[in-house]
Amino acid sequence: MGRKTYKNRWKKNLLTFFSIFLILLSACGNGPPEAEVQSGSAGKIEELEVHFIDVGQGDATLVKCGGQSMLIDAGENDKGTLVQNYIRKQGVKKLDYLIVTHPDSDHCGGADVIITKYDVDTVIMPNYSKDTASYRDVVRALDYKHYQVTEPKVGDTYRLGDAKFTIIAPNKDDYGNEANNYSVGILLEHGGKKFVFTGDAEEEIEEAADGLEEMGEKVLEEVADAEEASEEVRLEKAKEEASEEVRSEKAEEEASEEPKSEPPEEE
Repeated sequence: MGRKTYKNRWKKNLLTFFSIFLILLSACGNGPPEAEVQSGSAGKIEELEVHFIDVGQGDATLVKCGGQSMLIDAGENDKGTLVQNYIRKQGVKKLDYLIVTHPDSDHCGGADVIITKYDVDTVIMPNYSKDTASYRDVVRALDYKHYQVTEPKVGDTYRLGDAKFTIIAPNKDDYGNEANNYSVGILLEHGGKKFVFTGDAEEEIEEAADGLEEMGEKVLEEVADAEEASEEVRLEKAKEEASEEVRSEKAEEEASEEPKSEPPEEE
């Protein structure tokens, strides 16, 4: 077993453990309330699908929820068509999000095929480039489709059907030549469950773990404040409508109680 294979396996095991920890944490009441991501249809939450596509050495993950789709990485150069065919078989006709976590070929290599073949609403990539054929192919595909890249900003949140994901990495502008640590990391939330995707980040996963709970609490506080403000507006409107209805009923009652004029007596 090579050093890189062992390191990747250790990292994936750590990521799995961290995701399980977050799910257990949310089950203890620290996660967002179910209502935050419920759909409007009979109060049922839309199903979340996570597909870990087998691309050998590399990563490619398809996430679907409520008719929306996101692809995280696309494997090596020779895996682009494989990923394209896989997501097509899953009924994906367009991508709402494409996240290229970092410019290593085993993550960005097949992205040029996906960008060329699919309409993509939002492309998220870190502000870090590599002078490699794989990365240049991705840039050419972006230019061909006239797509603008959205740089990841920690704390930014995006909707995906009844799910949402929040950018949690990278946390710094400069990691030197450590390309892995520029990886885009996201926290995916669906109902009360949470999942973490971190590309090949090494020290980033520790920083994300340290700041995740605090950031999550801040996001939830902002959501709670917004919901409280919306509820106050709704209650105020309901009060106004109720007052108007009472005034209308009172006016009708007063009108019915007014003495009617007697007809003149006949002589």
